[in-house]
Amino acid sequence: TPTMQAVQQPSPALQRACARAKCYAPVSRTQAEHFLHAQPVGTFVIRPSSTPSCLALSQYRGGGGGGVFHARILTIERDDVLLGFAVTNGASEVFGTLDELLKRVQFDVKLVEP
Repeated sequence: TPTMQAVQQPSPALQRACARAKCYAPVSRTQAEHFLHAQPVGTFVIRPSSTPSCLALSQYRGGGGGGVFHARILTIERDDVLLGFAVTNGASEVFGTLDELLKRVQFDVKLVEP
C-alpha cells in the first residue's frame, strides 16, 4: 500500500500568499498526480510540500514517459514575514509572489493553468 508523507502546515504569511495565488490547491502529491493525469499537457498546480518551508509545483507532461513533473519552491521567511519564493533548480532569483515566479521562470513545458 502507498504511504502518504505528512504535509507541513504553512505559516500564516504563507497561507495568505497561497490564498492570493490562482493556481494553489491544498492537495497531496498523490492527489495532484491523479488530478493532473486528466488534464491537458502543461497543466499545473502549486501545492504544499512534504519538505518544510517549501511548496511544490506539479505539472502534467504527457503520458509518453513524461508523467507528472514536480519542482520544489522554496519559501523565504523571516520572523513570520514572507520575503519571497525561489525555485530550487540552481537559480538564485527570488520572486515576491507565486504569480511572478510562474511568469518569469522557464520550465521545459509551457505552464497551462487548470
